[in-house]
Amino acid sequence: MCYLYLLENFDGNHRYLGSTVDVDVRILEHNRGVTK
Repeated sequence: MCYLYLLENFDGNHRYLGSTVDVDVRILEHNRGVTK
């Protein structure tokens, strides 16, 4: 399974789309604010 996601930070100025097979990676990327 592959997860697709669109995340936005709290101030609404940072958005990115990403995909991963590991939901933990998605969470880590979101917490770091990594742009994809």
